[in-house]
Amino acid sequence: MTMQPRSKPPARKALRFGWRICRLIFMYSLIWFILAGPDAASWIIGIPSVLLAVAVSIFLSPGSGFVLNPAAALLFMPHFILLSITSGIDVLRRTFALVPKINPGIVTYRTALDGGARILLANVISLQPGTLSADLVEDTIVIHVLDTEMPVQSTIQNLERRIARIFPDQPPAGELK
Repeated sequence: MTMQPRSKPPARKALRFGWRICRLIFMYSLIWFILAGPDAASWIIGIPSVLLAVAVSIFLSPGSGFVLNPAAALLFMPHFILLSITSGIDVLRRTFALVPKINPGIVTYRTALDGGARILLANVISLQPGTLSADLVEDTIVIHVLDTEMPVQSTIQNLERRIARIFPDQPPAGELK
């Protein structure tokens, strides 16, 4: 007698799919409410828009969808805000310095992240002081830096670890090439 791997019962799959639809409806409804406000008349357009957004999301991403750790996402927000502020201050300081400390260059960083986590990393790198994501090719991010003597490797690895916590199925920390 041979043992066959058990697959998930169809009922469980259908239940997960149903919960996914409910989460998407809730998420898009919340976004609509934030954008349109509490006016009930806005839901004349809002309900079809939300349902269309859910249908497009399921069509474009038929898998299980994003698996996010909400606590890690909330803990990332203050770090994200701090990055935005320090980056702005850094650019302001460099702009108005009598002798700007710049040593521009291009570095590449190989990330272990995948999918949406990789895209989030590439976008948030641009909020690091003195850095700008210039290109994303497979698992490598090309980064323009204002000063090549900045600790780019450790800063991006820290950022990558934080983003990996938001997406629990992601491996942490890549490397600078």
